Amino acid sequence: MPEEQALAANERIYATLLSQLGASDLGELAARKELSLKSGGVVEVLSFGRLYHASQGGVVKADGGEAGFKERFAIVNYLLSEGSGEPSGEFIPFGSLGGFNIGRQRHEDRSLKGPILARFADDYPALAAAAESIGGVEERGDSSSEHRWRFSVFPQLPISLTFYERDMDFPPDATILFDSRALDFLGLSCLGFLPDYFTSTLLEAAAEN
Repeated sequence: MPEEQALAANERIYATLLSQLGASDLGELAARKELSLKSGGVVEVLSFGRLYHASQGGVVKADGGEAGFKERFAIVNYLLSEGSGEPSGEFIPFGSLGGFNIGRQRHEDRSLKGPILARFADDYPALAAAAESIGGVEERGDSSSEHRWRFSVFPQLPISLTFYERDMDFPPDATILFDSRALDFLGLSCLGFLPDYFTSTLLEAAAEN
């Protein structure tokens, strides 16, 4: 689907979901996700290290600023999803989420690995700075050229990124894995949106640094 058509489709989905959010019990939604419900019916949601406020009228940044479409779309899907409890701790490729992968490998290469390598192939320090700025936590790699990072799309939805710097034998590479319960916490309508949400957030952070 062309990018313009995909965006229009997501905007229609968002409008429908926002209506559902407006008719929902925010206290119940917050309790399901173990989130804080503030006075005035505002749910605090942390995504990629940044705090947002969700209400029956929509999603804004915690400081009152306007949230981007990708943040609003992901957060509303997250709040309305049926998922509760803890992540599985099992990390799998995007193409394996939900148990089916028709067309997902191409989507994964285009939306995840491709953009990350295009920007950071020979600039790991920029990747590290961007990762840290969106709440990423560095973990120990198996070698000096292997760098592992853990990110939180939402508290119950972690992403693992392993970046391999160029060496004498291999070109730079990247592996991005998702908690196997990702579908529980986003719903099918947002699952295809998840790779772009991650990479665009990372790339925008790099541009700001």
